[in-house]
Amino acid sequence: MDEGSALAGRYNVGETLGRGGMGLVVKATHIQLGTPVAIKLLRGEALEDPAMVERFLREARSAARLRGEHVCRVTDFGTTKDGVPFMVMEYLEGEDLATMLDHGGAFDAQRTALYLLQACIAVAEAHSLGIIHRDLKPGNLMLTRGPDGREIIKLLDFGIAKSTAHMDASLTATSKAMGSPAYMSPEQLRAHSTIDPRSDVWSLGVTMFELLTEKRPFEGDTPYELALTISNDPAAALPDTVPAEVAKIVTRCLEKDRERRYKDVAELAAALAPLTKGGRDLATSVRVALEPNAPLERTRAIRDADPATETTMRGASGSISADAPRKRSRLAIPLALLAVGGIAVAAFVW
Repeated sequence: MDEGSALAGRYNVGETLGRGGMGLVVKATHIQLGTPVAIKLLRGEALEDPAMVERFLREARSAARLRGEHVCRVTDFGTTKDGVPFMVMEYLEGEDLATMLDHGGAFDAQRTALYLLQACIAVAEAHSLGIIHRDLKPGNLMLTRGPDGREIIKLLDFGIAKSTAHMDASLTATSKAMGSPAYMSPEQLRAHSTIDPRSDVWSLGVTMFELLTEKRPFEGDTPYELALTISNDPAAALPDTVPAEVAKIVTRCLEKDRERRYKDVAELAAALAPLTKGGRDLATSVRVALEPNAPLERTRAIRDADPATETTMRGASGSISADAPRKRSRLAIPLALLAVGGIAVAAFVW
């Protein structure tokens, strides 16, 4: 895909934002509207693999169903004249949380809760439609700004999302675990056929742990060792600088028995709400997103039922340094990079 070429007669192709073994993301401009977009295309061996093509289509379909402001929206899908499938997404300017960790260190409890609550809104919308994301991690959460300057978290990459309405989908037909191993729940590692929203709750717990500490709760030198650690060993202890009430939330997310985790992201959001300014309203938004067809009277009742519990956390750390250097690349990336991780998802099958 050459810069300056036209795609599908509607988009002028610009610079390449990211490239992986399975695809690439380019910036483009809608010819008629003059608006910037990001376009993801399959490439290389992925084009010859029906399962990869189906996964690409599944990502487009999943993301296109979501309309909330905390999701990177898919606006178009098609095939080039050479038979290459592509999807068109909103163009985002910002930085993913993994890169922010690399550049600025760990977040305090209030900021972590603020970002997780916004992520929960996006996840709740997906769950309300029967979609399990299955690859929640800092690299798939991008911090952008709205027209009013507000910080907005955007959820990226539905490349391995799965509909609970189609449990026989090809993602599990091979009995292979798919996702980023360090963030996968024990049941996801086992390629369990009945993965439910509580698997995403686990991944949010791992993400929260990492945002607070720059470390992950489970380590392993190989994917196999990591899987064994996640399945059998307790999570690493959070440092004393993390408030006890925050550590309690993380610990519950990381219960190996999913029956002991938060039952859904709304319950998780309710626990996070007291940790940050505006948490009560964000938690209400999570509940509403999880039940989008709830009557207005019930929506109002949910808001009124929540006590004003915003507090200032004592002992919340400003920046907690990791004991060992992070292995993630510190190479600067374009601020507009959009879901390139979706092209090269760290998985047992890629």
